[in-house]
Amino acid sequence: MTAFRFEAPDRQTFPALDLGYEVAARGGTAGAVLKRRQRGVAVEAFLAREIPFLDVPRACRAVLDSHAYDPRPTLDGLLAADRWARQEVRRWIRPNP
Repeated sequence: MTAFRFEAPDRQTFPALDLGYEVAARGGTAGAVLKRRQRGVAVEAFLAREIPFLDVPRACRAVLDSHAYDPRPTLDGLLAADRWARQEVRRWIRPNP
């Protein structure tokens, strides 16, 4: 039988883990702001060589920190937070000159 040994994740190397934990703990609009589509925008920018890999969690952190958090959003509020976050990630990646 194979024995598995698990170690605590290296949170310095993988800062996106803390983002996920934070969003899960906060709830509200935080999940709509960090969800896969926003991360996807940043990952697509990385794959297109527009940003370095380590900027993916930085972009997500910046947008999460700058959003107008609502602990009890309506569905319309969640959809608005999602739209806003996608725009903000794009703006973070491609700031106006």
